[in-house]
Amino acid sequence: MTHKYAFMLAMFCITFSPLSISAENRILSACGATQDEARKELGKSLQSNVASSSSKKVSVITDDSSEQVKIIAQTTDDQFSKIALCNVKVAKEGGQYCASVSHKELSECASNKLDAQMSYLVNNLPETESVRLKKAKEWLDDIVLSTNLYTYVGNNEFDEEKLNKLISIENNLLKLLDNQYVRFDIEGATVKIKLGGSKIVQPNIDTAMKIGSYAYEISSPGYCTVKGNVDLTEKARSTVKYDMSKYTHPVITFTSNLPNVQLKVDGKNSNVGESKTMTKCEGTLAYLFTIQGVTKEGTVNLKPGLKAKIRGKFTSPADLTIAKSYRSGQLWQVFLHNIFPSYANNQIDKLSGFKISKSNLKDSFRWGYQASFATDGKNAYAYELSAAFSLQLLDYNNGREALTLGPLVIVPSAGFDIGLAYHDLDGIRSFEDADASEWKKIYQSYGVFRPKLNIDATFNKDFGFSLSYSRSVYMNKSNIFSIGMGFKF
Repeated sequence: MTHKYAFMLAMFCITFSPLSISAENRILSACGATQDEARKELGKSLQSNVASSSSKKVSVITDDSSEQVKIIAQTTDDQFSKIALCNVKVAKEGGQYCASVSHKELSECASNKLDAQMSYLVNNLPETESVRLKKAKEWLDDIVLSTNLYTYVGNNEFDEEKLNKLISIENNLLKLLDNQYVRFDIEGATVKIKLGGSKIVQPNIDTAMKIGSYAYEISSPGYCTVKGNVDLTEKARSTVKYDMSKYTHPVITFTSNLPNVQLKVDGKNSNVGESKTMTKCEGTLAYLFTIQGVTKEGTVNLKPGLKAKIRGKFTSPADLTIAKSYRSGQLWQVFLHNIFPSYANNQIDKLSGFKISKSNLKDSFRWGYQASFATDGKNAYAYELSAAFSLQLLDYNNGREALTLGPLVIVPSAGFDIGLAYHDLDGIRSFEDADASEWKKIYQSYGVFRPKLNIDATFNKDFGFSLSYSRSVYMNKSNIFSIGMGFKF
């Protein structure tokens, strides 16, 4: 920053008594067409007196190595900056306004200003950055505008110790406005901030730094260390903000739906149900649940502020009993039956009806027979009688686990239906290919062969819901969706 504030207070080092004033009660005045012009003319008159009393101007040189501001007086014919006035009286005389003030009043004004400026300390500036810098400039402007007033009154009118202190005050304000600053606004914790590798800085205050890029590290017990970089360009003022409540150590709670589950976290034994606070804030954490030879393992990605619950879910003995009950017995099912023709359908979109099936269960096998009827309620009908064969998934992991969904035990199966059918889709009764042989005409128009998928979802070993989908290879290549209930005996 170029020092536009030429430090006029160095004039106190020059022995000076105003040539135009012989007594402290002498009245100085100037007139103008308006009150403002009268005040300006009075200021010009006083500036002229100051300029005529000395031919020296003050310039400022900054020594970066010592961080001190040196004051040097140089010969020049230029006038000083504007003069600060107070205790000025304005009265109208003969059609114009005249401003006047006595030497004594100016002395009292200057003395009061100097006393007030003793409080222009950097430590007394507001904490908010923008307000802080604005106030520093206001104080510096006030000191500069007061320089000619102090010079006019004469340095012998003031306490020399105060004048020397004012020089130091202005130097500090100049430094504040000339430096680069970084401010760490930290909430949520008491922290230690390391800047540039070794410099310890305080939070929530401006810290002056040289131009450059600086790594920082923010640490506090119970919180993850925050690292980053801040770049300071010429006269830059950067603010780094963190809410440390978002950077607490990761907390993970491991739970299970079964008692007596053993748990290892990061290779060490741990207790299920307890919340664990991790000292690591990044990377992965491995865990392993075990019960009766069944294991559930995984990893969790650690990050600051993480609060996670990891649940090791195992098949309960009751659910496993329900799944195993499908290894034997008979299953009766009643379905709502929907047929969606997709080949020769005579503009029939859907036929709806019902299906009844009986299945014999033996370990992973399911076989039986079923009959169905569906209609569009007008002129389309479908009658079917078929045998059903399926393989079912009852349990896995050596019979120690089963599929579950919430309170339901899921028993999926896959197989096919094979049989005979008669479809009349508003007059269309045959669905063979155009070049089909006699035998081909029969099984393409009246044969049932459908691969199918079925899911049984059951609350207990006697009752459950069923959902199935199948696709006809023959019989107009229709899609079949059925939903119903099953009763096991």
